[in-house]
Amino acid sequence: MRAIPFSPILAASLVSTCLFVSPATATGQANRRLPEAAPTLRVWIYVTGDLDPADRDRARQIADDLLASAGMAVEWRTCDAAEACSRAIDPSPNVTLILTSAMRSTCGTVALERSGLSATVLISVPCATDVVLDVTRGPAGRSNPLFSTLETPHLLGAAMAHELGHVLGLSHAPMGMMRVRLDMDGMLALRRGELRFTRREVAVMRASTMWQGLLAARGRLAPDRDVTAPQTRIR
Repeated sequence: MRAIPFSPILAASLVSTCLFVSPATATGQANRRLPEAAPTLRVWIYVTGDLDPADRDRARQIADDLLASAGMAVEWRTCDAAEACSRAIDPSPNVTLILTSAMRSTCGTVALERSGLSATVLISVPCATDVVLDVTRGPAGRSNPLFSTLETPHLLGAAMAHELGHVLGLSHAPMGMMRVRLDMDGMLALRRGELRFTRREVAVMRASTMWQGLLAARGRLAPDRDVTAPQTRIR
C-alpha cells in the first residue's frame, strides 16, 4: 500500500507561469484561532486540468487548518490572469502554488528562490488520487471508516501544508506533518484532526527567511509607514 510521497527542496531562480484557476471558498475542518502577531503568507494558486473547484477549496481549507497549528495565516489569491499575480505590482514575499494534472512520482515539490523570499510549489493531483485509491480499496479502507472515506482533497491539503513547511525552512522529519511519506498513521491523524506541526518545527519556521521577510514586509506596509520602502527584487 502506498504512502503519499513528498520530494526534497530544490533551490532555483524561478519564473511564474499563469494558468487557470477559479475562486475559492472556505470549507472543511474547524479553523484554529491565530495569534494577532501571526504573519500572513500570500499564496498565488493555479490549477491545471479538471480539478473540481469544491475539491480545490476543501484542500485549501485543510492546508489552512494545518498551517494555523503553526501560527501561520495564509492569504490565497487566485490567478486567472497574469496581472492578478504579478511580482511587479506586488513584490511582498509570496508562494506560487500549482495544482497540476500531470502525474508525478512524488506528489509535491518545492523550489525556493535563492533569496528565500519566494517559492514555487507543485502538487500532482493524480499522484494524490492514486494514493487515495490504494488506501480506500485496500484492507484499511475496508475496515476503518476514516480510511474508507479518505478523499483526494485530504491528501492535497496535507501536501500543500507539507510543501509550505519546506518554504518556511523545514526539512523532512521521521514522523508527523513533515515525514517524507505520509504513512497510514499520518493519514489517520489527518482524518482525526490531530496532524500538526511540532513545537520544534514551529520554532524553525519562525526563524526562517520567509517568516522574517513576511514580518518585515508587514511593517513596511503598515498604514503609518511609507509603502515605497525598498522592496525585494526577484532574480
